[in-house]
Amino acid sequence: MSNRMRAAIVLVLAAGLVVAACDGGDDSLPTDGEWSTYPGLPPLKRATYLTESLPAGQATLEDGQFRAPAAPGSAAEIVIQLGEWANGDLDGESAGSAAITIEQTGGSGTFYFIHALLTDPGGENAGDDAVVLRDVGAVLLGDRIRIVGVAIANREIVVALLDRPPGASFAEEPTVAVTRRFALEGGALAEVGGAGNGGSTAGEAFACDTSLPAAAIMIVRSPQSGESVASGFEVSGCSRAFEGGVSWRLLDRAGETLARGATIGGGVDGPRPYAFTVECSTTERQLGHLEVFEEDISDGQGFPPSRDVVPLVLEPDS
Repeated sequence: MSNRMRAAIVLVLAAGLVVAACDGGDDSLPTDGEWSTYPGLPPLKRATYLTESLPAGQATLEDGQFRAPAAPGSAAEIVIQLGEWANGDLDGESAGSAAITIEQTGGSGTFYFIHALLTDPGGENAGDDAVVLRDVGAVLLGDRIRIVGVAIANREIVVALLDRPPGASFAEEPTVAVTRRFALEGGALAEVGGAGNGGSTAGEAFACDTSLPAAAIMIVRSPQSGESVASGFEVSGCSRAFEGGVSWRLLDRAGETLARGATIGGGVDGPRPYAFTVECSTTERQLGHLEVFEEDISDGQGFPPSRDVVPLVLEPDS
């Protein structure tokens, strides 16, 4: 199976899990006032996170970010930023969250951590109607990887990511699809499922059918990233969008639209394959981008619409 296919499978898995989690997750989530007063992102952007990069062992974010000198008088900084996140039930008792932080400590590394956070309504810095989150465990996911999605399901945190093959240089783009699962055990965050540090590679079981969780999905499977194409090239992928609508456009190097259109894919009844042909005209060989996306029917009020962007080498007309 190609790297592009593995990446697409993980993207499909992650998209389904993340939307399910952010929509409220499973039936075991709290239904009392505690959950209703927990808005999600604002508490995460001001939470205190565990970190080994600081002597205090923790860092409190301000608007989703923390900055401090790497050493007294140093121009280099320790930067900790909030990444992807999901809400859900982690312990069966209170609302919680899973959150990614991205840490840069002044060197070449960019380190990704997964955190488990539980609600602490009476915690320090809580306002009259605010909820404070308490970080109860953090695990390093890797250096210079790519996070695809985070979800909470069945009291487990699921992280979908792209990593590199063992022994590969950090300069190499991460393309190996991996899923890793974590849960609270004895009050600490631990990896579960026997995957170990390497996680588990996504398999062919995640096909473009109703075996996938209900979620917005937009994946381009062909052509692959960096492929050379000419007018009349075929595009295929997997989607689930409002009323099955799949929109697309091909942009040239300057960002101008060379071609656009729409087709039908999966909708309320589940994910389905889609396909279309792109007719375009260019006089020079250049880098372009194919965007395949779902229209934003919420006008910016809901989750960002699903989208996949593929860089392509556009060959001139013969």
